[in-house]
Amino acid sequence: MAEDIPGSERLCYRPLVIADLPVFEHILGDQEVMELSLLAPLSPPHIRLRLEQILQDCQYPVLGKLAVIERASHALVGYCGIERSVLEGCAIYEFGIMLQKRYWGMGYGSEAAAAVLEFQRRRSAPEKVFAVVDSRNQASIKVLQKAGMGSVRDSVYGDQAVTIFMI
Repeated sequence: MAEDIPGSERLCYRPLVIADLPVFEHILGDQEVMELSLLAPLSPPHIRLRLEQILQDCQYPVLGKLAVIERASHALVGYCGIERSVLEGCAIYEFGIMLQKRYWGMGYGSEAAAAVLEFQRRRSAPEKVFAVVDSRNQASIKVLQKAGMGSVRDSVYGDQAVTIFMI
């Protein structure tokens, strides 16, 4: 499916593989990257489990998470996509994106989010995709808005104020 997502001059997409673990460790273990996510930085064993979970979930009839690749350098910038999740006790499809800190502010998040969500819209299933964002994370809120997601409501996740988006 990744090959069906239109790339751009700057980015392309591919399925994640276990060999992506070092970049996952760099992203999910970084205090600054994780500060405004809904998770604390993860330990290496937990990061490996998260990647394995993502790889396993790609077996289901959802898009799954994809590697976001910078064409010029062939570097793994981060990952994004849609996976099954639970929100307020209900099964949902959730969009998420995580980029290495060094790629922040370059427009890659907006570009990748728009491409993946547009691909999902063209597939026409699932009908609704949600995103849950720490309400302080203005950069991620802008990425979701640029990708066409609208704010649905404010809520609380654990002890964090969050904003729920939907497309």
